[in-house]
Amino acid sequence: MMDRNAKPISKDECSWQVVGMAYVPWQTFGQTYDPQKALMAGTIFPELDKPFSGRCKGGRYR
Repeated sequence: MMDRNAKPISKDECSWQVVGMAYVPWQTFGQTYDPQKALMAGTIFPELDKPFSGRCKGGRYR
């Protein structure tokens, strides 16, 4: 539900922001995990298995 007291954002307040661009490579169907490993990893595709390391860009911890 929207807050009735919320002030709308004007165009000027957002003028400093840049347009975002995304890059999404084509995924080719290849090797897959077995069902048990897929459940643990959260994906059946090994190339999409990117565990969170707890580090930010540059190797710093959050």
